[in-house]
Amino acid sequence: YNDYEATRVAHPEAVWDRVFYGSSDIVSAYREELSEAGYVEFGMDYAVMTDLWKLLDQGHIRVGSDLVIAMNLFALYDDFATNPAYIWHRGPLEPYTYFHRDKLQRIAEDGLDLLMGKEVRSFRKVLYYGALSQEELAKKLVTFEEKYFSLPLEDFQENIAIMDQIADWCDSHDVRLRILWMPFHPDVEKPERMLELMEIIN
Repeated sequence: YNDYEATRVAHPEAVWDRVFYGSSDIVSAYREELSEAGYVEFGMDYAVMTDLWKLLDQGHIRVGSDLVIAMNLFALYDDFATNPAYIWHRGPLEPYTYFHRDKLQRIAEDGLDLLMGKEVRSFRKVLYYGALSQEELAKKLVTFEEKYFSLPLEDFQENIAIMDQIADWCDSHDVRLRILWMPFHPDVEKPERMLELMEIIN
């Protein structure tokens, strides 16, 4: 089950008054069950701003009064491949059952496991624990520098542009909008592209 569906199961109410949206780092960074702030923890794998716009514009979520977006470089990267199972990726002519064919197969398998007394999948999100060693961090940093930190600004234009529509939507629905820039590792210097994106979005 994907993160959108897991959040829907945890929060079946029609309107989510306060929402904390972002990528999977939010799932572990903001522990809703330990907080008294009242925000729906809405972290999703590979979440980008165009996903958020489709959620709002197509009515998949309704925000009541407060929307906080956890922002980072990846949330603005146009070619970030988000989960194809998210309902807003379904084409208008794509049959619902065909779109959910993998999920329907899993449900059938889960039902069989249940009949046999085995443990089945849950709707819980996966929490990411632990920290990288300095050696592991250095290796990951090399990969990030090669793949993401030097991307041209053109690769972020769609997600940058959609921020105007998200802001307009919030304004017209009397929703307070805030951006929270997710922290960088203190030993890692923010890349120039990240600083540029922060200035544009701010």
